This record gives sequence, C-alpha cells and structure tokens, in this order.
Amino acid sequence: MYILVWDPAAGSPKDLDDTLQLVERLQTQPAEPHPKFLALAQRLLADSAYAGGWGAERMLDKARECAVAAWEPPLPAGDGMPAMRAVIEHADALGLIVYAAARQAVYLPGGGTVTPEQRRLEDEDFADYAARLAKRAAACRQLVDVFTRQFAPLGFAPGNIEPSAVPRSAVLSFADNHVGEFARPIDDGWQRLIVTVNDADADSEYSKCYVAAGIRHETVETIFTRVFGEYIRKPETFFFSPAGFERDRADDFNLTTAPIAGLPARVQRLAMPVLDLARDLQGLDVVMNDTTRFVFDYPLHPLTPDNLADSFVGFGRQSCLKTLIVSWLVKSRGFANRVAALRAFVKTRVDVGEADLERLLAYLRSASRP
Repeated sequence: MYILVWDPAAGSPKDLDDTLQLVERLQTQPAEPHPKFLALAQRLLADSAYAGGWGAERMLDKARECAVAAWEPPLPAGDGMPAMRAVIEHADALGLIVYAAARQAVYLPGGGTVTPEQRRLEDEDFADYAARLAKRAAACRQLVDVFTRQFAPLGFAPGNIEPSAVPRSAVLSFADNHVGEFARPIDDGWQRLIVTVNDADADSEYSKCYVAAGIRHETVETIFTRVFGEYIRKPETFFFSPAGFERDRADDFNLTTAPIAGLPARVQRLAMPVLDLARDLQGLDVVMNDTTRFVFDYPLHPLTPDNLADSFVGFGRQSCLKTLIVSWLVKSRGFANRVAALRAFVKTRVDVGEADLERLLAYLRSASRP
C-alpha cells in the first residue's frame, strides 16, 4: 500500500489509465524539491491521526530532499485508514493531487476525483471506517463504565482512561487499544487491572478483551533493583491473566459470544481470590511460591505449568527471581526448596542463568531483612 502526491502543474489525469502513465513518469522525472511536500509533511506530523512510532521521524528530511515530481509519504502497516485520510485532507488543503494505489483512486484539489465511482467507493470506505470507530468507542466506554461499577466497591479506582477510545497512533488502527486501568493501594504497594480491547480483523466485532492483573510490592522491587539495576521491565512484582483460569494459557476474553456487561463479574470471580490473598507480603508469598494453590482446572499438556505459581516463574528473570526475594523476606520454610527448584529451572533458560541466581543469593546472604 502506498500513496503519492504531486502538484497539478506537473500533470492532471483524466482517467485511471492516464493516471498510471502519469505516475510512472512523475516518479522518475527530476525536479527541484517542492515546498508543498515539506508543508504536507509538517502538517501530517502534527496530526494525531497520522503521526505515530512507526518510522515517520525521517519524513521531513525525505520531503525536503525529494528530487522527483511526485512524493510518497510513508504510511503505517495494517489498516492505515486514519493516516490515509489525513494525507488526502491535508494534500487537498495545499492544492496537491493524491493517488492512493491500493484503491486506484485519484483525489483532485477541491474534493474531486478522477471518476464519480472512485468518490462513491472512497466515501463508503471512510464511512465504514467511521462507523466501526464509533462502535469501538462505544464498546470501550461501556467497558470503563461496567468495570468502574464492579470494582469500585472493592477499592479499585479508574485511572489512565483513554478518553476517546481511538488508537493512539495510526499503526495500531484496529489492533490493541488501551481502555484504562483500575488500581487500589495495598500494604507497601498497589494492585491494578489493565483493560485492552482488540479487533485486529477489520470485519470482526470487538472480539477480544485483554485484562492483565498486576501486584507491586515496593520492598521486593527495591531489592531487585539493588541487585540487577534499573532497566526497562514490567513494574509489577507479580502479574497474571485472569482469563488463564478459564482455558489453556489464554490471555483474552472473547466478546463475540459474551456480552460486555458480564465481563467484569467474570474478571472479579477469577482475579479477586488471588488479589485479595496478596494484599500483604505473607499472602504474596503464597501466591508466588505455593504450587498447590490456584491450580488450573482444565486439561494441560504434561510439560506446561498446572498452577499459577509455576506459570509465573516461566516468564524469566524478572519473575522467577522475585519469587525468591518474597520467600526470603517472609522467612519461608520453603526457601531452600525454591532455591533448589530455581537452580534446575535456570539451566533450561537463556533469559536467566545461574550467574543471575548466584548474584541474588549473594546479596540476600549479606543483607538484613527490613
């Protein structure tokens, strides 16, 4: 999928065949860099429907250095409808012609197209996109409302809510879209639920809702940082997907077969036994280290974890070694057993090794408990 823009002075096509011949010529025709190409790039980068973290940062240089008569603004992968519409609208305002190759459509300054059929089809495209976006926004608002009502009595307050439920960058389009977070304070930390929707298939309904549950304990994180330093990682001490209790290793809820209104109650039923137990460090130790608790109630492959604690360890260094810190802090009788289990575990991994384990053990031997 690509899109081209050019000045009508370089040629204005009469039909599609004429357009294809003109495009071929303009793409190889030497020309001085056109100031309107740079102006278009500047407008696009200032437009939230277009700009995003998908490689547009060099667009100004490319527009400024374009030495042929037609310029190709970069478009994101995927649907890209917000970005394409932004190019058409800003190019029209600057008096430029736009050729959208994927739709074989040519947009003339003033809102015209080469053929009436192109305009009709394009209007239908954008109308369909707007309708889907409105439906998505309504679904996201409903999710926020029902989660707020369900979890407010449990001490969770909404925060970081996406106000418009529109993708934050064009590349996301109809893929994952952050909806909001719901958090409550606990002993020396916090707990939160992060809600995301996904309808990556443009023809689908709002088919998936991802809910991530997380717990942070500041003392555990302080020790982990002292040993391994600061780097980009999950802020949670423990995290899990409530949907994983319903079916094998799942991390999403299917909304095409279940109403949105009932989702928060399902999440509460699945997540709150874990979150309520882990309000303090003793309870967090049970959640992270007791493999007899929170067993998955469905058939599993013999090699996959059958409980929440073992499943969490499998995420690697940022998870498995934190289980040891928690066990040490509460003076658990199972500390030695957890060390032995981790010695065997790290030998099978590339993301955490024996040196990491020994580094942590050396610190714990020399440290005094808070």
